[in-house]
Amino acid sequence: MFQVSIDYLVKDAEEPKEAAREESRRLEEKVDNIVRYMRGYHYTSKTTIKGVPLVCVRLSRRLSKEGVAKGIIAVGNVAIGVLSFGCVSVGVISIGCLGIGILALGCIAVGLMALGAMAAGIVAIGSLAVGIYAAGAAAFGKEVAIGAAAHGNTVIGESVKGAHCLRWYSGLSAEEARRFILESHPRLWSPLLKFLAAIAGSMGR
Repeated sequence: MFQVSIDYLVKDAEEPKEAAREESRRLEEKVDNIVRYMRGYHYTSKTTIKGVPLVCVRLSRRLSKEGVAKGIIAVGNVAIGVLSFGCVSVGVISIGCLGIGILALGCIAVGLMALGAMAAGIVAIGSLAVGIYAAGAAAFGKEVAIGAAAHGNTVIGESVKGAHCLRWYSGLSAEEARRFILESHPRLWSPLLKFLAAIAGSMGR
């Protein structure tokens, strides 16, 4: 009566359904992408040493127990391992924003030997260094301190305070620094002595 075929009517009815299905599919893809983005990247190697994964990676946009990487080599937001890399890393060798370990490197480093903007340890090297042996812009060392501002028992620097003090001067050599440190610390481990003397010599140039 209206000169409209059945096929035409069915077609008009199917097109909105098809558009709705397409929109639903796109929405599901977006949700899946958001979930993957939040979960980040996870990887655990099949190879283990005494039950500990050789490599464990946990990179995520959120902090959770699932985001902690534990392995011989650990990489993650929080990483715990022999060799660890992370925002917060704990290990024998630790590298991160906050690094804690035997050898720690980071913005904030705490360890047996610590190197960072802020470092604390037996041997501490950093802009602000606190330790038994410390070197940096501001160094506080119980035994030896080397820095622009140095405080400790034996100190080398520009602004110094301690029992044994040597003020920097142009041309101060590593050998002179080594002899000065050796006077008050005759039993200091030779490699550490040379290391500290080299820092003092380089700063005195």
